[in-house]
Amino acid sequence: MVSNNNGSPSGASEDEAQAEVLSQYDQVILAVFQRHYCEGTERLVFDKDELADVCREKGITIRNIPDIAYTYRSRRPLPEGISSTGHWAIESAGRSAYAFRLLRNPPHFDISFEEYAPVHIYNAI
Repeated sequence: MVSNNNGSPSGASEDEAQAEVLSQYDQVILAVFQRHYCEGTERLVFDKDELADVCREKGITIRNIPDIAYTYRSRRPLPEGISSTGHWAIESAGRSAYAFRLLRNPPHFDISFEEYAPVHIYNAI
């Protein structure tokens, strides 16, 4: 079967391909977390090479390894296996290094804009 750039079968829809990549990301980030986690730890440092090692061990091909950490820093919440142990976020820990940081509050929250009236800006170009 032929694969496209994101590792999904060429006949799969884009949504299926995106779900497959995210599922692979979940597997990788969860495995890295489990390697370092022990009760009471507040900061777990890992690097890009460790992400690549886990990908190789699991037979997962991801072309842009740093995107795994970026995805969970910016685009989506961490998998349930991680969030069930506390409120974690991923931070930079140096060149090609990252760290899971235990937070007191959840890192993501929703803001309801229904309560706010629009602000009109006149003469805006």
